[in-house]
This record gives sequence, structure tokens and C-alpha cells, in this order.
Amino acid sequence: MQIRVLIVPDGHAYHAQGVNVNFSAQGETAHDAKNNFITGLRETIKKRNLFQAAPTALLNPLMADSSVERWVCTLDDLD
Repeated sequence: MQIRVLIVPDGHAYHAQGVNVNFSAQGETAHDAKNNFITGLRETIKKRNLFQAAPTALLNPLMADSSVERWVCTLDDLD
């Protein structure tokens, strides 16, 4: 399974927002946001089932924004 993630600049930080999973994380850099996404998602999966898409009202503006980085997280990243 691939988990699509948008990396959004947010002032002096970055926000990693899942597209096909309703999960997000933040970090001081894009790399930190990705690592925090992986770590947080791994722990959340252990606690509960969250595999549902994020709301389209949240995603549509982000998908149209050219400053948003697209990233695909795989389950291998969670190992």
C-alpha cells in the first residue's frame, strides 16, 4: 500500500498531510515532517485503524498549490 502525503510549508515549519489516510504531522524541515509522519503513523496504526481518506475540503486547496511537495510513504517506511 502506498500512502500519498503532501508536504506543505507552514511559516517556519512544514506540515505533512496524508491524502489517502487521515493523518498529519509537523516538523521544522520537510525531512523532519516526513520522519514525524512515519513515526506518528506507525504508532497510530498500532493503536487503531485509521485508513480512511482525508476530507476533500482540506485536500483540494493543497492539491492545487504548486508549493506543496508530493511524497509517497509506503508501508516499508513504517518498519
